Order: sequence, then C-alpha cells, then structure tokens
Amino acid sequence: MPTKVGLSIFVGTSLLLAGVGVLSEDFPLPHLWTALPFFFSIPIALGVVGLVWLRFSEIRISGVGSLLFSLLSILLIVQPWIDLSISVFETLAALIATGWLWFVNYMQVSGKLLRVFITIEPT
Repeated sequence: MPTKVGLSIFVGTSLLLAGVGVLSEDFPLPHLWTALPFFFSIPIALGVVGLVWLRFSEIRISGVGSLLFSLLSILLIVQPWIDLSISVFETLAALIATGWLWFVNYMQVSGKLLRVFITIEPT
C-alpha cells in the first residue's frame, strides 16, 4: 500500500508536468500554478517510494537510488549558484522524473517489483 501511495503522488506529478506543457509561459499565472507544485512533488514522490523500498531487501538499492534522485531534484530546486533560465531546471527535473519512471518500468517488466505489489493474506 505505501508504494501505491508514492506512485499515486508520482501520477499527480505527471499530470502537473502535462499542465506545465499545456499552460506555457504565455499564461503566467496558470503556468506558475502547475510549475511550482511540479517542482515540489518530484522529490516528495521519489522520496516516499524510496523510503518504502528500503524495507525490501530485493530492491533496497533501488530505494537508495530513488532517494538520491529525490535529493538531486531538491538540489535543482534550491540551486543559487547556476544562472540559467528556470525552464532549464524544469527540463532537468522532468528528465529526472522520466528516467526514474523508465527504471521503475524496467523493474516491473523484469519482475523485480512483484514482491512489492503482492499482498499476502493471512490464512
């Protein structure tokens, strides 16, 4: 259940990313309403899933990787030392989220996430 909660947060992150794309900077206020939550939801989604996956010995390294991606996205949000357009950081954050999603998809296809999503009912 906790993994499903974390992935549900990630679904919301994906919807916010779609909103960032649809509501371009030609619509400043709606773009801001989707861009800011997008930035802040990526580290939350990756962090929640990473913390949950630390419980499973089979995918513990994936949990650590997810937490590292979460920290990397936080660094992108608070970086004061690089003077680039905010859209560059939006793109980098989207690439982090996309790369993580591809990795999770690979884990699902290879069967490594099967243990996480199977609920064992007591007999």
